[in-house]
Amino acid sequence: MTVNVTSKSDTEDSYTLDNGYTLKREFDTLTPNGNRLNGRWALRNSQGELVDFDKYRNDLASRQGISLC
Repeated sequence: MTVNVTSKSDTEDSYTLDNGYTLKREFDTLTPNGNRLNGRWALRNSQGELVDFDKYRNDLASRQGISLC
């Protein structure tokens, strides 16, 4: 399954996907283990729940079937 980007910010620090998910850099948010994201890319579902995160947006997108083009 491939998910496409419907919009992205001018700074390319956040993306809105066609399934209602968002992909953006987060800093002060905590991971499930209690560590700060510190600028990592976070994928959230339409309810705002953390789905996945990674240091690199392309790795996260590839793992989740997201096309950033």
